[in-house]
Amino acid sequence: MLTGFLKIIHYSLPPQVQIIYMFLVNLARKLRCFILPVSIYTGREKSGGLPLKIACLGRDKKVYNYWTERLINEKKLIQSKKKVFAWSAYKYLSKNKEDHDLAIIEMNSLTTRFAKPDTGFVLPRWFEMQLDFERAHSKMKKRGIIKTIKRYSITCEKKYSVGDLRYFYERMYVPYITKRYEHSAIIPDFRYYLNLFRRKSSQLLFIKKDDEYVAGVLDEIKGGKIRISAAGILDGREDIMRMGISGAIYYFEMINYFEKGIKSANIGGSSPLLTDGLTQFKLRIGGVAADDKYLGDQALWFTSFNNTEAIKNMLKTNPFIYKLKDGFYRAVFVDSEDYSDRKEFMRILNYSNCLNIKGTKIFCFRGEDLISEWLKEPGCENIDVVSFN
Repeated sequence: MLTGFLKIIHYSLPPQVQIIYMFLVNLARKLRCFILPVSIYTGREKSGGLPLKIACLGRDKKVYNYWTERLINEKKLIQSKKKVFAWSAYKYLSKNKEDHDLAIIEMNSLTTRFAKPDTGFVLPRWFEMQLDFERAHSKMKKRGIIKTIKRYSITCEKKYSVGDLRYFYERMYVPYITKRYEHSAIIPDFRYYLNLFRRKSSQLLFIKKDDEYVAGVLDEIKGGKIRISAAGILDGREDIMRMGISGAIYYFEMINYFEKGIKSANIGGSSPLLTDGLTQFKLRIGGVAADDKYLGDQALWFTSFNNTEAIKNMLKTNPFIYKLKDGFYRAVFVDSEDYSDRKEFMRILNYSNCLNIKGTKIFCFRGEDLISEWLKEPGCENIDVVSFN
C-alpha cells in the first residue's frame, strides 16, 4: 500500500521535481546495498537432480525468485535474520560455506569493488541487446519467421490513443510478463508507460491476425536511437505465441524503422543466462550485446564455494555473460569427457554464442589440453581456455 501511495505522489509531481525525487530514491537504494540480508534456498539442481544450496544476499526478492527458479527444483526458503556488510560478504560466506554451495549477491556501482576477480563473477542484472536490421532480416528469413508471418496473414497497425495504450498494458503486457516471469516479474506502473507514450518520439504498434489484435509493442526514439520499452501477447496466450508472434513483433518494428533510414534498435534487457528462453530468442534473430546503458548499474556477484557435482552440473548447463573492466565476456563451463568429438563440442559452444562482447572464457573441469586443441582452428581467436577446480 505504501509503495502504491509513493507512486501516486511521484507521478503527480512536475517532471523537474520527479527527476530530483528519483535521484534521491535511487541514491537510497544504492546505500541500502551496503547492508545485505541473508537468505538460503535449498532444492535440487535442475539438470542432474542433486541437492544444491544457494545463499542470496540482498533485498530484491524478484532477483532471487528468478535465479533460484532457474537453477533448482523443489525450492525451499530457509529464512535468516542475519545481515552482513557488503565488504565482508565474501568473508562471511567463506566461513559458513557448509550452509551453501553457491552465492548470489546484489550489487551496484558502489559495491562491485568488493567483488574481486578471483572470488567469482559480476553479472549484469539485465543484459541489454541490440538488433541490426539487415542482419536480423537475414536471420528471420533463415529461421522461417517471415514465411510464418505470410502464412498466418499477420499484419500490424499503429495506435495513438490512451485507451489503446491501456488495452496494451492491461491485456497484453501485464499478462505476458506475469506468465513469463511469474514471481520474478518486474512490472512498471501504467503511468510510467503513459508518460513515455505522450512523448512525440514514442510509438505503439499492434500486431493483428484475422482482424484481432494479438500482440503489441511500445518503443521510443531517444538520441536518434530506437529502444523497445515493452512488448506483450494478448492475455499471455500460449496458442498465440506458438504462431510466431514474438518474431512478428520484431519483424514489423524492423520494417517500420528501416523504411525511415534507421538501421538498428535496442531490444531491451534480457537475462545474462544465455540459456534463458527470451535471451535465446533474441540471439537467434540476430541480437548482439548493446553498448547503450538504459537499465542502470545493478549487478550480481555470482560465486561458488563447494566444488560439488551439483555445482558442476549447474555451471555446465548455464553459460552466462559477466562483466570485467574492459567490457562483457561469456563464461562457458565444460568437461571434455561430456563430448564425443570436436563437432559436438562446437555445436554446444555455438548454441550460446553472443556477438559484440570482448571474448569467451572456457572454464574446464577436465580436459583443458583437448579443449584447447579443438579451438586452434580459425574463428576461435577470442576464446581463452583455463582450468577450473
